[in-house]
Amino acid sequence: MRKFILLLVALMPFVVAQADSLSSKQLKEIEKDAKKEAKNFESEGWKVLPGALPMQRQLEESYKLQREREGAEPKYIMEDGVVVAQNYNAAKLQAVDAAKLRIAGALETEIAGLIESSLSNNELSTEDAASISKMASESKSKIAQSLGRVSTVVELFQNLPNKTVRVMVRLAYSSEKAREVAKKVLYKDMEEKSSELKDKLDKMVDW
Repeated sequence: MRKFILLLVALMPFVVAQADSLSSKQLKEIEKDAKKEAKNFESEGWKVLPGALPMQRQLEESYKLQREREGAEPKYIMEDGVVVAQNYNAAKLQAVDAAKLRIAGALETEIAGLIESSLSNNELSTEDAASISKMASESKSKIAQSLGRVSTVVELFQNLPNKTVRVMVRLAYSSEKAREVAKKVLYKDMEEKSSELKDKLDKMVDW
């Protein structure tokens, strides 16, 4: 019991800080949206594991994280992964991998936007832009595998009629850390293929 109380005390500043960052109006909107989505999930047969946070609470936490900002940028990249497998553990592992791949895909999309901007400003040639885009696409799976530990904020499952199970996870990953991982992977790949492109990528990305 003493350890549990100490844990609550340690977590209290984080909880208070998070609550203070959102207005009462925003919190009411989050509660309303989460309640609606939870009802939709439950009507489709989705459940939470015994002992886990209630579905609505999990969704509320995910909405709060989605609203957090570092300046004008989202603090977290949030992505879902949904997989059907023969058992729960297998489905969850694959769903996490699928969500990680989507996080890497979000980074690839961001890089594509930077490439397009650099092209329009004549900071990159068409050939260099195509080469960087290709490397970013080819590195997506490596980036996903390099993300390491992730925070699962929503975890739901469905028992299907054919005795399989469908698992959905929603991951939250620090945008700053995700960019650091992507940059590291891309730099390593480019060092092996073209140091010139690495220098151009370094000038292009402001991470």
